Amino acid sequence: MKRLLYLTCILFLFCTGVVKAQDSLFFYKSGDIIYRESKDLIDSLTFLPIDYYEKYRSNVVYNDLKSNSELTRFAQMIQIAGYEKQLDNVTIWAPINSALNQINLSDVELVKKIVMNNISKSKTSTWFDGDSIQVTMINNKSYVLKKTSTAYTLDRNTILTPNLYSANSVIHVLNNYVTYKMNIWEYITQGNGHDLMKTYVNSHSKTTTDLSTGKEVQTNDLLDQIPNINIENNLYSAIIPSDDAWKDAYTKLYPYCAAANDSLTNSHDEATKFAIIHNNFLIGKLKASTTDSIFTATSGFELKKPAVVLEGAQIQELTNGNCFNVNQLKMYNPEYWNKEIRIEAEKYDINRTTSNYAISTVSANGTGFDVSRGYYISLSPTSSSSIAKLNINFPIPNTLSAKYNVYCVFVPTSIVDTTDLRPSKVKFYLSYIGVNGVKVINNAVSVSHVLTKPNAAAAIFTTYPTTSTKMLVLKDFQFPFSNLILNEKTPVTVVLKVENASGVSPIELANFNRTLRIDCIILEPVQ
Repeated sequence: MKRLLYLTCILFLFCTGVVKAQDSLFFYKSGDIIYRESKDLIDSLTFLPIDYYEKYRSNVVYNDLKSNSELTRFAQMIQIAGYEKQLDNVTIWAPINSALNQINLSDVELVKKIVMNNISKSKTSTWFDGDSIQVTMINNKSYVLKKTSTAYTLDRNTILTPNLYSANSVIHVLNNYVTYKMNIWEYITQGNGHDLMKTYVNSHSKTTTDLSTGKEVQTNDLLDQIPNINIENNLYSAIIPSDDAWKDAYTKLYPYCAAANDSLTNSHDEATKFAIIHNNFLIGKLKASTTDSIFTATSGFELKKPAVVLEGAQIQELTNGNCFNVNQLKMYNPEYWNKEIRIEAEKYDINRTTSNYAISTVSANGTGFDVSRGYYISLSPTSSSSIAKLNINFPIPNTLSAKYNVYCVFVPTSIVDTTDLRPSKVKFYLSYIGVNGVKVINNAVSVSHVLTKPNAAAAIFTTYPTTSTKMLVLKDFQFPFSNLILNEKTPVTVVLKVENASGVSPIELANFNRTLRIDCIILEPVQ
């Protein structure tokens, strides 16, 4: 009887629709259920490509351009360039037909260059704070959108009709197309008026095959030395010599640019050409008329008196900075060239290395001591072992194949403790490229301020106890080869090692201080 009642209840619920049938959705990937959900009354399923709506909106924008009688030619160019399906969430800076009448539409590369230079990456309206903003195109070129009392302009092209919204994008109608502007790298490798520099830079270009895509790509190893001048996001300035300026600089620099032999190139010639450009790339978009500033090159070179050095330069405005076109590289005149090299000991970016020393940077402010740039380093021993070597290595960039007197400037202990009159004892070692082109490592310095013969012991020098010591390390030392540095990627082959020579016996510790305080390293050219 109970069983009959149970079956009757089920039949009643089914017939009255109280219990409804449900469908289920299952999505599988590699045999595993990645999505599951119950749904009522599924009629059909439609699968859309992930970019369906993007292309749909792009088509709306493209049709709006085509339907505008003033923009039909630019719409045609977009189709030729293959961008009609890439118009979603962008801003189209559309030039009117008359501005494009002279464009040869069969020149696909030119058409594509103009199209990519007139579509920006995101929606930009003319409602913005301030007088101007930067607009970045899909080719990464940046141009200035400016508002005046009478109009809006993009790179000096007038916006005739602003803010036409289409699907998810914005259209601005311009009186002309935005002319493609080179960046510094493009100007150097493609521009006119500096053929010798262009030839040198392009000689470093190579065409290789990208193994992942199979496509040919062009590389240039100088871009490893010249930071980011082919990228639009950062601002630089470059000094570009005319052919006459290049020849003049080559003649002046050649004697100082000897280089180790390379069977594949004329190393001396290559080093000289590299020297011509290595101080030419400056940080920031600079003005040649500046009279009271110092321009800093990516090589670390400080261009003083820029208004004098760049007098008469023709300035080329580029998308990532300026180029100063000059008829003479005045920074390589005798009054600017082959000057003192000074390595400030406290500069952490010179890649100092230490052994058994802890470095701290100390201000000399208020001490009464004349310390270069107001700071020095204190080297505190981290080992009291008699066999532990305590030393610091200073890389020295931008040495020429020339003679120098080399100095190390020490600060006395009395700068922090007037009662401590202990001097320090030190030894010196130099690493550099020898006359045979092989690197000499830690060649000891003798008491006569020359390098010792192989395996000879280094001389011991003593600092002054109460005054700074400009200690002569090497006298009239001739570097066989130059070591010019363009940026941090260029290896520095010249290194000066300063080593503690004080012992750990009670007598030594009573009379000499193992803590070293170093102000700077100086290389003075011997004329």
